[in-house]
Amino acid sequence: MPDERFYEYSMPAYDRSRNPDMVFGETMHSNRIKISNYVLLINKLNVRQKRIWLVNAKFDNSVASSEFIPFKSKSIDLKFLEQFLLSNRTTKKLESISSGTSNSQKRISPNDLLNFIVQIPYSRGEQTIIGSLLKHIDDSIKFEEKRLSQLQQMKKYYLQKLFI
Repeated sequence: MPDERFYEYSMPAYDRSRNPDMVFGETMHSNRIKISNYVLLINKLNVRQKRIWLVNAKFDNSVASSEFIPFKSKSIDLKFLEQFLLSNRTTKKLESISSGTSNSQKRISPNDLLNFIVQIPYSRGEQTIIGSLLKHIDDSIKFEEKRLSQLQQMKKYYLQKLFI
């Protein structure tokens, strides 16, 4: 529907703020995948960029770019899988099975991803604890990086005021 609004999970939205864009159907010029509920979006293009997006698509009109592979599981905790896929070791393995002409254009196929061996703790509870802990550490690092950036800006401001 051209005049219907959608929550769009795309690579630009991921890179910009990790929040979906609100778009009208008429503005979408390529294929989209309908998503719902709790889903892990795994970017197929240039896995080195680590665009792994754990989303809770709360609305029926949520769609994802076809550059993402949506993944759901009843046996694997998605927070754990997100952290596993974000690791440097996993990224290197995924890069080695990607195909394409250049590093920036290499893609991983959905079939390769589904056949990718993931070593996980047997207990879902253990997966949940590990995934939550690693996510908490990531969030703390982002917070401190933002705080550092603000302090650097403040220092720059004071230096300008002192030496003008």
